[in-house]
Order: sequence, then structure tokens, then C-alpha cells
Amino acid sequence: MARNGAQRWKEGFPRARTEERSAAAPKRQKKYLAGKRHAIFRHRQPGRSPQEVDNAVNITKKAILSRYDFRNSKTEITIDKKEKKIRVTTEDDMKLRAVQDTLIENLVKRKVDRKCLDVKPSEAAAHGMIQRDIAIKEGVDSDTARNIVKLIKDKKLKVQAAIQESQVRVTGKKIDDLQDVIQLLRASQIAIPLQFINMQR
Repeated sequence: MARNGAQRWKEGFPRARTEERSAAAPKRQKKYLAGKRHAIFRHRQPGRSPQEVDNAVNITKKAILSRYDFRNSKTEITIDKKEKKIRVTTEDDMKLRAVQDTLIENLVKRKVDRKCLDVKPSEAAAHGMIQRDIAIKEGVDSDTARNIVKLIKDKKLKVQAAIQESQVRVTGKKIDDLQDVIQLLRASQIAIPLQFINMQR
């Protein structure tokens, strides 16, 4: 009896070829995934939310303005959320230092790492006042990113590091190699707090 094409497909050589391809596919997939182990290093976010920074500033305002040495003072503490900075304006260096210390203390209490704060030099302001900006750093700046990449390359670890916008991506074939990079950076003198994310196993 003549068999149609569908029967020949089920019974003959083509089925063996199909099974052979299916058996080989997992090996190719495994080989592909082996090169995709990576970790992304980025700047740890300063605090649980921007609201924590607002809270720290408001508490500092209340604490400072209730002090006797700030009686009748024109001290101001403002937040520029777009530029991510806090500005302190007051009459003299002594008051400026007092506000700065109290503000940083309140920020740290709200889980804002000191390394996230970039205290700028003081400068003259209007009406004989002085002011100082405290920038809240986010993201890995270009200089720090280059330092991270150089540090990894100098140790000749079996990984590849690349800068991607405000973070550094490290790729390697073994999880242990990525763990070595993590330990290296934790022991380094990087000027900002780092966190690693998206480490694939």
C-alpha cells in the first residue's frame, strides 16, 4: 500500500534527524549561557527615598531655629530636587558649620551614606551672608567608573569590565570570578558607596 508524505515523515529518517537536533539544542543553549554571567555595579541610592532627605532637612530646620545662638538668625536651608543639592545660607562660618553638622547627622540617621554627600566650599551670598551647597551624589561618575575598570584590569581577573552610562558592567564565565571583583571593590578606596545588582548564575 502506498504511504502518504505524513506517514513517511513519522516513520522514516526525517524523524531521527528531528530528534537529533532536539538532543543537541540544550548543549548549544548551555554554551550560550556560559558567557552571560555578569554583575552590574552602580552607586548605592542615598537613602530609602527622596522623602528621607526632605525629613532630614525639616528636622534640621526645627533643631537649628530653636537654638539660642540662632535666635533672630536669617539661616535658610533649601533643597533643589532637580539639581539634587541642599543649600545652607547663614551669617557666618560658625553658624554654617553648626547647620552642616546637624544636617549630616540627621541624613545619616535616615540611612543616607556620608559618601553620597559632596560638601562644596562656602561662598559669599547676598546681603553679607555666606552659603554652602551639599550635593547628593547619584550614579557612578565617569572618573570613578574609569578607576573601577582600571582597578579590575590591573588585578588581571578573568572578567571584562565596561562602562554603561552611570554604572559599570562586569562579565565573566564563572560566578567565582564575579565574587572576586566584588571583594576587590569592597576592599578598595572607591569614593562612593557601591551596590551590585543582576548577578546571573
